[in-house]
Amino acid sequence: MKQNLLFVNPPIYDFTAYDFWLKPYGLLKIAGAFSSQNLYYFNFLGENYKKSVKRDGRGKFFKKKAEKPKIFSDIKKPYFRYGAPKEEFEDFLKSIKEIDAVLITSSMTYWYLGVKEAAESARKIHPKAKIILGGIYPTLMPESAEQLDVDFVVKGSDIQPLREFLGVENSFLIPKWEFENKSKFGVITISKGCPFSCSYCAIKQIEKDFSFKEREILKREIESLNNEKIKNVAFYDDALLFQFNNGLGKFLELAEDKAFSYHTPNGLNAKFMTKETAVKLKKANFENLFLSLESADETFLEKSGGKLQREDFLNALENLLSAGFSKDSITSYILLGHPEIEEESVKESILFLKRAGIKPHLAEFSPIPNTRDSEKCSKYADLKEPLNHNKVAFSIRVLGLEKYQQIKSFAREIFK
Repeated sequence: MKQNLLFVNPPIYDFTAYDFWLKPYGLLKIAGAFSSQNLYYFNFLGENYKKSVKRDGRGKFFKKKAEKPKIFSDIKKPYFRYGAPKEEFEDFLKSIKEIDAVLITSSMTYWYLGVKEAAESARKIHPKAKIILGGIYPTLMPESAEQLDVDFVVKGSDIQPLREFLGVENSFLIPKWEFENKSKFGVITISKGCPFSCSYCAIKQIEKDFSFKEREILKREIESLNNEKIKNVAFYDDALLFQFNNGLGKFLELAEDKAFSYHTPNGLNAKFMTKETAVKLKKANFENLFLSLESADETFLEKSGGKLQREDFLNALENLLSAGFSKDSITSYILLGHPEIEEESVKESILFLKRAGIKPHLAEFSPIPNTRDSEKCSKYADLKEPLNHNKVAFSIRVLGLEKYQQIKSFAREIFK
């Protein structure tokens, strides 16, 4: 007998949030794997709950001022709830006569208040339904996740425990993009894990090993995007350019007859941006390129993992411009609020990009437990509490509100 399964992408509680090609990729893959069941879907952050949407799909979420948790009493900034109204979700729950299981995903650990809200609503309307929580939050913070009112917690990317808990068979993990048929964009990964070990990154806790996806899986994912006429595709890979011919090169061959435009929100490792690679990206219609500089301080770059040096970044930029990319299509990430990056170092990184003619994207640092940098971060906040991983709150606690705002203003002034 088929089960009635509801898949939920919860709302966000935060100081700031923006749809930077955000999609519940893992949740959609689980839905695809269980497509033989009766499926329902509710995305609090879906297209109906956005405004000012750009052509490539990015946009602002609907928001409403929320009560700020006491733990943020020292952060003098307003706090918001982003996404669909709670009442709308509860009306949706009431419209379904019977639900066997509610599967709730999660991403940022410090967004768990949205998870908690969704679980409580599901429990209230469908008390007999099994509530299941998966995603990054329970993988990184299982003890915290298990304190919520849920029946089962999925840790990591292996769906075998989930399949056994539900008692249903599964097929391929191909995202069910039919659930997002109003979206201007979709997302994909061509690999699992990451070959690097940056001091501040949690990827090894989520996927220990690095590997490329099988050709057949990629073909199915490409078709699932194409079938829904999705034209903008954002890559979620942590090392998209690594071993180009074995990874991205093969993907682009499979998708060459599709009219996709590509975007790289996770940041590209400049070390692998050769002349040949840059030409292939231009030919494949990559539109928005985000390069990971993180800091122009070479001492920090070496200590944090040694992925690249400033010279690598400049070489990559030269190769991209030679391939025909405009400087307006290129943005570079700079870390803000890391305990080992001083205010002046951040400003020097901004000036470095100014001289190169590339826009900066100031990325506030979020501390993650059990990384090499977590010990350095623990003196600023108790990392056992997920809310303390909040990137805005942590950056302000490291720098102080005045310095934090000064750096933001400095970047705006420099790039007027």
